[in-house]
Amino acid sequence: MIKQNLPLGAVIFVSLLMLFMSLKVTLFRYQNFEYGKFDLGNMSQMVYNTLHGNFMEVTDYFGANMPRWGMSHVDPFLVVFVPFYALFPDARVLIVAQLALVIFSSILIYFIGLKVIGSKVASALIALAYLFYPALGYVLAWTGFHGVTAIIPFFLGSFLMFEVMDSKKDFSRKNLILFYILIFITLTGKEEISLIILMYGLYLYFFRRQKKIGANLSILGVVWFIFAFLVLIPRAAHYRVEGYEKFAASVELSTGASRDVLKPNYFLSRYEEFGNTYFEIAKNMVLNPQKVLEEFFSGDKKENFNMTFAPVGYLPLLSIPTLAIALPEFLINYLTTQGGIGTAEIYNHRISMIIPILFVSLFFSINFLQSLSHLILKRKFQHLPSFVSLVILGLSLYTSNAYQNPILLWFTQSVQKRLSLDSFRVAFAEEGEEVVESELKPGDKAKINRLETKDRTCFDGVLDLITPDSSVSSPDYLGAHLSTRRVNALFPANFDSADFVVVDVYSRKVLTILGVDQDLINTVVGKVVRDPNYKLTYSCSNIFLFSRVGEHQKEDILPLQESYDYEPKFDYPIGSSLHLVDMALPESIKKGEEFQLKFVYQKDGNDSLNSYIIYTTFKNTQTEEKYQIANLPSFGIRPPSEWSQDIYYLEDNTFVLPPKLSSGVYQVYVGMTNSIKTYNIYLGGVEVK
Repeated sequence: MIKQNLPLGAVIFVSLLMLFMSLKVTLFRYQNFEYGKFDLGNMSQMVYNTLHGNFMEVTDYFGANMPRWGMSHVDPFLVVFVPFYALFPDARVLIVAQLALVIFSSILIYFIGLKVIGSKVASALIALAYLFYPALGYVLAWTGFHGVTAIIPFFLGSFLMFEVMDSKKDFSRKNLILFYILIFITLTGKEEISLIILMYGLYLYFFRRQKKIGANLSILGVVWFIFAFLVLIPRAAHYRVEGYEKFAASVELSTGASRDVLKPNYFLSRYEEFGNTYFEIAKNMVLNPQKVLEEFFSGDKKENFNMTFAPVGYLPLLSIPTLAIALPEFLINYLTTQGGIGTAEIYNHRISMIIPILFVSLFFSINFLQSLSHLILKRKFQHLPSFVSLVILGLSLYTSNAYQNPILLWFTQSVQKRLSLDSFRVAFAEEGEEVVESELKPGDKAKINRLETKDRTCFDGVLDLITPDSSVSSPDYLGAHLSTRRVNALFPANFDSADFVVVDVYSRKVLTILGVDQDLINTVVGKVVRDPNYKLTYSCSNIFLFSRVGEHQKEDILPLQESYDYEPKFDYPIGSSLHLVDMALPESIKKGEEFQLKFVYQKDGNDSLNSYIIYTTFKNTQTEEKYQIANLPSFGIRPPSEWSQDIYYLEDNTFVLPPKLSSGVYQVYVGMTNSIKTYNIYLGGVEVK
């Protein structure tokens, strides 16, 4: 009995091992703020809002709350997780659920193999190849959560259900009800799954001689397509347009900056060389097969195609009818004509539904090889399925290493770290030890480490101060952690209305979407700094938290002014082209409260200040604890790259040191860095109380 179930046991054991490794990788990435509002935060927010009576509501790019389909996606599968959020409202619920659903789909693949090729060993080997398939590692580790990924087991379950019914010729009412339930759940994963179900129906109709079931699935796919693409998405598009127009007005941006946002479907512009409507795009794809082929393999898409098929030895191409079920997804991913849009890569979640169809096709391809060998050589090779499956497993492992499957990469690095072998050690460039003279005088140069712009401690500090249920405007990387609230906007959206605004000028996702430059963010930062309703409550590294406290006294002028005339008090060079000529330091600072540091700079010489950040460092003289903050006026309002020679720049900095910081005497430094070169000078000492 044990021997008979050994192949299945191996699949279950490796699946458990893969789950453990995936949990280690994904939860580390979550804690390290590597999943953002797009897309994990949005998914989590929709579950949270549904739980609280706002069905599938999400905050879009521009700060407007709307049904999910207002963002041109239909994936109500997320409703499944509402009961879990009632117990534990956290985005990690989605991460863990997706890992379990996708990884243990290996068991379904094993049983599909048993039905199709009848070999336990071969079925187990293909199931293991699925677990080690490179793209699956990326889908699990990099993408957070997507409905189109999480429904993989439901599609495989429906496929297995059909194979069971077909093998037993038992199309009973009970079996068919379960089959259609699994199909319907699959449809809820994403709007385009309707086309996959349409193709599955055609496959059953023409190649499996199940005309009734095939016709029913095709009709269901067409109906869902019409409902999703022609009813839900267009009817909700006005939420997106209105939100964008409001956003554009708040940041003084022309609404013509992004034509895509104003379209009924936000993603149609990706195929604009084929047309501007669904009908035009489909018609031109059919009438221009040469252009379709050229676009399909243009740029790096040929490489992406190879990276998709090489791990399975291109074998699914021997089963075109089965592989064709994934044709809509291939066309959607490979026929984008808009520059800079990558949808065909193996590390993109859009490959999700291609993966199970590839592995189902493998079984039918193995059957084809077995039939072909029997036809040509007039004999049946009993072990051919196992041999071919072993080759596929080997290819999957080999390409996982070549394509740096993040799950296996973590595993090998963990093993290497524990073995501590010299041959496995990785060399990193040393930044050098900090060197500080025992008796520093103001203006002395000092070696201080550069400003860390991805400081997890700073991010945690922001999260500690943002209250539950409050509205937020924050950078993308905080969006997953802040997802369980009604309004979770992407900075700079809602910068003038949110309860909390987290400023980071490196937060450029909206700039990329709209195709506008950095000036937009600089303008918004200036507005927040001057807004009498907002008060700075936290500053750390490159992020600044402003709380909406109501109208209070605040300077209306920008905290960075330029002047042609100024009486320098001294001349402290910072680097080769920037000089500090005046400053004002307080004698003492109270933690948790605003304080001012004033600097006056003069640019000298022709050396470029592009990419430089000016920042301030506080170093405890006893514990050597350091706390660094970017100078917000020169960081977020008018960067040094825009400064002119010989003009004086007067910078008024408002800082807040966190209550957790140790009390004591701190040395203060001001410096600038572009991540390659770093310069710092000593300013003096202050007491932190």
